[in-house]
Amino acid sequence: MLHESPQNVAFRSCYLRRRFENLQGANKVPTRLEVFLDESYCHLHHTTDRTWIPNHGVVYIPGHGPLIIIFGAIAVMRNGNSNKLFGEIVPNSLLLWDPSIKPPSSRGRKRANADAWDNIPDVIRNFKIVADHVDYHGNFTAEIFEDLFDKLCANLKEQYGSVDIHMDGVQYHKRRVEIVPSSNAKKDVIAAWLLSAGIDIPENSSKAELYELVKQNKTKVSFKCVQIAKKYDHNLFYTPPYHCELQLIEGVWSIVKGEVARTGPHPNLLAIRDRLLYTFKEKVISKAIETLEKIT
Repeated sequence: MLHESPQNVAFRSCYLRRRFENLQGANKVPTRLEVFLDESYCHLHHTTDRTWIPNHGVVYIPGHGPLIIIFGAIAVMRNGNSNKLFGEIVPNSLLLWDPSIKPPSSRGRKRANADAWDNIPDVIRNFKIVADHVDYHGNFTAEIFEDLFDKLCANLKEQYGSVDIHMDGVQYHKRRVEIVPSSNAKKDVIAAWLLSAGIDIPENSSKAELYELVKQNKTKVSFKCVQIAKKYDHNLFYTPPYHCELQLIEGVWSIVKGEVARTGPHPNLLAIRDRLLYTFKEKVISKAIETLEKIT
């Protein structure tokens, strides 16, 4: 129902129109290199009977517990001078970490096997967030993601030049550069925001009328991630809500996490990480590109 709501259908139409403008030829290869960015997670007990796979028409909720956070991006482009599609994991973009690993205490104590997780981004360590054992969302804030996104954008510029980046519109992907009043804000706060934005306020306007002006004009306030992308001459596109089929990296997640499920059970998160890294290196590219070719 949400997938086909009028708002999401309109969003999808606008998004696909811009997406198709970048595709050329019978094979629909991108003129401007496309990058698909996403985050995911994998539980320690991620096995075939605990994944999102229908069982006699029923989809069982996966178990909760220790997990690994996955952050990564894939690049999709023309293969040389041919009209063939080519894709790869963006070099140096793949990050995997155990969110429960913390820096050493003032007494120098640290958890066993902590040295094996030295690739945990500094921004993750510095925020010292409480590990969320349900999914990855609770392990991210806008500040954490924007730090990782800035580094990724710089890396993309160095590796490929200017690109089109596609990611979903989860809340921490869409922090605005300034606070926009909500419907719960006081009337004078809403009025002050409108005046600061140069918007004329009709006399004797009610709070509801003022907030309607806010809704009409808040799109002029940019998202922080859009500004970060522009800083490196990249274009940023948000995929429509409830349209995971348009986020090509979801196919990558299905390959690597499916491999974990098939080869389990695993003794600890380090074993999960090693299996994920092996699969990213040895199996993702051929299967993912085959999937991409079928989609186009």
